[in-house]
Amino acid sequence: MAFTPAQQQAIIGAFTAKTGNQAKCPGCGKDSFTLGQGIVYLQLSDIVQPNPLMGLTMKFGGPSLPSIPVICATCGNTQLYNVFVLGVAQALGIQQAPLIVEEGSK
Repeated sequence: MAFTPAQQQAIIGAFTAKTGNQAKCPGCGKDSFTLGQGIVYLQLSDIVQPNPLMGLTMKFGGPSLPSIPVICATCGNTQLYNVFVLGVAQALGIQQAPLIVEEGSK
């Protein structure tokens, strides 16, 4: 998915505001960035139980963290910024899933 010009403006505006227009690449120290043209979904998974034969048993298909890739134009270091923390989820048409509270974890 390529971002529309309005979405690009919203993302760049939010990134600039959140970083105080002082963002520097942790790899090379430069301040020139470009947007990756899409959303990266970091899948969260739970460790269900230890399995003595196969190590840990993982549960996949859970919630994800939609993130915007911001790429250093000098060295290519790529950082991911959460769309909800940036405040651009609505501009991208992403709704936050309700938090699920498991019984006994209150």
